[in-house]
Amino acid sequence: MSPATAPVPRPSDTPAEFDGMIGALAVAVIQTSLDGEVIRCNDAYARLFGFATPDALRRAVHDIGPQLYVDPLPWRIDSSSTGFMAIGAAAARRESYKDIVYPIRRNDGSTLMVASSGEPQFDTEGNFLGYRGVGRDVTAAIAARDALALSEARLRDAIDSMAAGLLIWDRDDRLIAFNRRVGEILPHARAALELGVSFGALRTALPHASAESCDAERGQEGTAELRLPDGRIVEVFERRTTEGGFITVYRDVTQIRGTMRRLAESEARFRDFAETTADWFWEQDADLRFTFVSASNEAISGISAEAHIGKRRIDTKKLGVTDAAWAEHIAVLQRREAFKDFRYQRIDPKGRHLSLTISGKPIFSRDGAFLGYRGSGKDLTDLVEAERALEAALARATAAVEQQRRFASTVAHEFRTPLSIIDGAGQRLLRHAEGLQPDELRIRVTKIHNAVRGMTGLIDTMLSSARLDAGHMEIHGTPLDLVAFVEAQIRRFDPVVTGREIRLAADPATLTVSADRDLLEQIVANLLSNAIKYSGESRMIDVSLADAGPDAVLTVRDYGIGIPAAELPQIFTRFFRASTAKGLPGTGIGLNLVHDLVQLHGGKITVESEPGRGTCFRVTLPRSPEANGDPR
Repeated sequence: MSPATAPVPRPSDTPAEFDGMIGALAVAVIQTSLDGEVIRCNDAYARLFGFATPDALRRAVHDIGPQLYVDPLPWRIDSSSTGFMAIGAAAARRESYKDIVYPIRRNDGSTLMVASSGEPQFDTEGNFLGYRGVGRDVTAAIAARDALALSEARLRDAIDSMAAGLLIWDRDDRLIAFNRRVGEILPHARAALELGVSFGALRTALPHASAESCDAERGQEGTAELRLPDGRIVEVFERRTTEGGFITVYRDVTQIRGTMRRLAESEARFRDFAETTADWFWEQDADLRFTFVSASNEAISGISAEAHIGKRRIDTKKLGVTDAAWAEHIAVLQRREAFKDFRYQRIDPKGRHLSLTISGKPIFSRDGAFLGYRGSGKDLTDLVEAERALEAALARATAAVEQQRRFASTVAHEFRTPLSIIDGAGQRLLRHAEGLQPDELRIRVTKIHNAVRGMTGLIDTMLSSARLDAGHMEIHGTPLDLVAFVEAQIRRFDPVVTGREIRLAADPATLTVSADRDLLEQIVANLLSNAIKYSGESRMIDVSLADAGPDAVLTVRDYGIGIPAAELPQIFTRFFRASTAKGLPGTGIGLNLVHDLVQLHGGKITVESEPGRGTCFRVTLPRSPEANGDPR
């Protein structure tokens, strides 16, 4: 393939001009002969292959095919590499080629993916001399593309595995995504589901709450309930997205509603039994405070049931109990063990000494957590007084005492038998209702509600990130009081739920910025959520707002796990997660989105961190024209 005669360079091909005009480019540039010899290359090309200078590359490389390329036949049409086959075909036709991707081998043996473009070179007589080309390292871009594709696939799998049906609509009310659960919950609408279908076209086939419950106003949420012909109940939740579309969630709540109804009926039956029996029933929480005492206790003791609520049984020693017996009873409670017929005394409002006995059993959750006690009580005052009377009679005559003792024993047995039957029935009711307590059911319903809400948050984050990548993100800046806005965001994070206390320091009390309300909400919510998530054992989070002349500065500081210094330059890179965050949930998308949204507002974000001492994010946003004295 070597030319019969030496190439006749044109004036524009002189080495001096090449070195002067192209040699300093950041893009890799090369000119080769037909036999693979490097005629010229610039510094960027030499560095791409791991050589210090172009001269070093030319001295070491005699044929670029076997030496520089993973495929040893880059210019042959029969090459096994798809990229090289395209280059070879172009070379055979003496044509240019553009952005063909193929692997290369560097001087140290490592490999890179390169996007190459080339132009054929001819002498003054039209003879083909070889190619000049440029190359770009696209290894990181390909890896990022593959990672994004994998992330999107995982997100799709997660959405498809949701227990709820999900539909996502664009601002033109056209369906852009849905999961298979929609068709399972609403089988009659399967045939009408397809991407791009309009809301109007689906309306007759797909029950929807949008027109009735969601007012087409951005950020407004709505919930409705559908009763299907087959008797099922479907809950519909809708939320407007930041780009003007909306998300619809369908959840089949038939079983949950039935469970709640049966639970209410069971609880009503239990309370009816508790209020009509001669004994009384009680419940305590994990701190041994009374949460329920049946009204029948008031009829016995003269003390209202409400007066017991919130009091701890172990705070005061009971009358008529020895120190040893009381200490053993407390030990039983602390060991979370069942107890039966513990006797004590109480003085009623009339001064009468009552003799009472209680029995109880500990209650545990399914995962073994102690929830408290449930039990029953009996009034043995009459029985005890009868026993005392019998004992007095026994003192006067042994025969009479023995007869009275047998009588008392018989009476006790006769009392115990029907009471045991009633107690057993109550215990059976407790066992059947044990897994259907209102608190447990509310906890389960609350967990379902927070997921949707995160996907929704995750879906919103993914959609915003995708719109930024596509250049479709629009910002609608309006003057906002940053202090009031941040205060409202902080109130959304309940300290009881999060276990964190967020302190706000603002100087001055009013700080006006020009920002898009919805996008600013994503910025602040992400920073606060991260501070809560990564605070470790620390409870405090500090947020401050300051006036910096033409700018406003928002600072969010936690005192948690921190970030290694070597990883800080990557913290705003998409999908990157610090090594200290191992084992904690997260996608690596939130901070990247915050960084891009801050830049979209014309601001900047910086981070300072130290492992074990916490992290501080500082966001600078431009003030509104009015705040800077601009009359516009």
